[in-house]
Amino acid sequence: MTFEEMQRTMEFILQHGAQVDVRLESLSESVKGLSNSHQQLRESQATLTAVVMRIAALVEDLTEAQQKTDAQLRRTDEQLRSTDERLNAVINMVEKHITGHNHGRPAQ
Repeated sequence: MTFEEMQRTMEFILQHGAQVDVRLESLSESVKGLSNSHQQLRESQATLTAVVMRIAALVEDLTEAQQKTDAQLRRTDEQLRSTDERLNAVINMVEKHITGHNHGRPAQ
């Protein structure tokens, strides 16, 4: 191998080495970017997990409140039925008192 061939071979190796260095640097930057993205995703996942847990707790609270409201409405309905029955009894008594025992018909 002549000196010129050796020199060209060394230049080729140096250029190739420089290209490899540039590619490695680019890959290194890409890996750093991916690492940062991965960290951001992990933080986002943690935030979303916390939000989902909070929503689940709120849904549980709302479910409990709705059950209490349903129970109270059932009690109110029962009380209204009882009140209606008593009011109807009073209305019947007043009607009988006003109309008399013959229900407003003349006595025979």
